Amino acid sequence: MIRWPGLTISLSDGSPYPEKLAILMLDYLIRSDGSPPTGEWIGFQELPSGSFYRHAVQGYSGDPSIRDLGADIERFRRAARSLGAEPVGMGNAAFAVRALPHVPLAIV
Repeated sequence: MIRWPGLTISLSDGSPYPEKLAILMLDYLIRSDGSPPTGEWIGFQELPSGSFYRHAVQGYSGDPSIRDLGADIERFRRAARSLGAEPVGMGNAAFAVRALPHVPLAIV
């Protein structure tokens, strides 16, 4: 929930939104123009300042996922489905989640 004035961001239960996610949310609100997804997937490195984000995302999500799931593709599939992710046709296994309106993220 975003409140104005004061620009406070909180979860539905009123607790504070994590700072990193609040920054991401505000950036999305500033830059989003409402365009729907094109259906074309791009890597983080193809976004402005994407190399920085690619390394950051790999460090706090990709590396732990690989550590936890290893090469167990079926376990990855079960985990993705339990989160409501939808299969996409990339790699050995890939799923998409709707991170924000009009912003799908693929996990390959």
